[in-house]
Amino acid sequence: MKDNFRFDQYQAIDELILSNLREFDDLDDETNFVDVLIQIYRQEAPVAFQGLQEAFSNADQRGIIHWSHKLKGLSRNLGVRRLSEVCNTIEHEAGSLHMSELRRLIGLVEAELDEAFRLLHEHMTDKAA
Repeated sequence: MKDNFRFDQYQAIDELILSNLREFDDLDDETNFVDVLIQIYRQEAPVAFQGLQEAFSNADQRGIIHWSHKLKGLSRNLGVRRLSEVCNTIEHEAGSLHMSELRRLIGLVEAELDEAFRLLHEHMTDKAA
């Protein structure tokens, strides 16, 4: 069993990516670009996570790979680094993991997603959004 997956060497949020994304802000526009990206993430990431949970519950390896890949991409694009690395591991190791290890990793995805939402909210200009 591969129980040696560790992710604490990764930042929860990659500040450099968020900083680079802020360069796309249009000062003439009332809507902040990063705020919009965070709002989209807050809508789409839970859907991907739910798909991952359902695929796991149904022992659907193709679904596990699909949904972990989708959540990895959503997370990586916004700088949610640790979560994207957990999803990357699930995507590439799903076929060789025991169910108990896969369950642990999916639990870690849930915890990291909650943490990402909390941290991303702190990065929003419009905190009410």
